[in-house]
Amino acid sequence: MTATTLDIAHQAFFAYEAAAVEKQQMLQEMRKAWVFSRLVIRSLVDSDPRSSERLSRQIQQSGSSVWIRFES
Repeated sequence: MTATTLDIAHQAFFAYEAAAVEKQQMLQEMRKAWVFSRLVIRSLVDSDPRSSERLSRQIQQSGSSVWIRFES
């Protein structure tokens, strides 16, 4: 049995659709992680007012990557 152009087009469409669904799920997971990280940072800042200044300074110094170091 040979695949027709229509069969190949259907396969390509379903592969594209599956990739789109996977991308959407990945974006949702990234949003959840972002929200969780914001909650963690907010709770750290709220628990120690002095940490707010240290945290913002560390975020500014690190540029696009955020490294949080806990100081006692």
